[in-house]
Amino acid sequence: MFREVLLPALVPFLLFVATVVCWSRHPVPRPTFGGRRSPVSLRLIGHVGRTCAGGYAAFLLIVFAFEFGVARQPITDAMAGGLVLAIASGGAFLALSWLESLVRRRRW
Repeated sequence: MFREVLLPALVPFLLFVATVVCWSRHPVPRPTFGGRRSPVSLRLIGHVGRTCAGGYAAFLLIVFAFEFGVARQPITDAMAGGLVLAIASGGAFLALSWLESLVRRRRW
């Protein structure tokens, strides 16, 4: 039961807890912007791309650990599904950021 149920649930949880503890000890300073800027800039696109790539790498690490350590099955479906999820979530974030900029410009 430990290898089939608890290990796959415990490892991501412990990674999440470690991330929260690290973030709480070293918070990221928020930049202040003077003037109006486009919310969907090249800097934002690069940041979203790096975040999605890092999330995809972490996802693959968890899948590799589970598949090779517990299930011993091929992981091609998980790799393709994770890539689609990473691209879709990054694209949705950029599209919603652009939509938010349109709404804010019309209000003010």
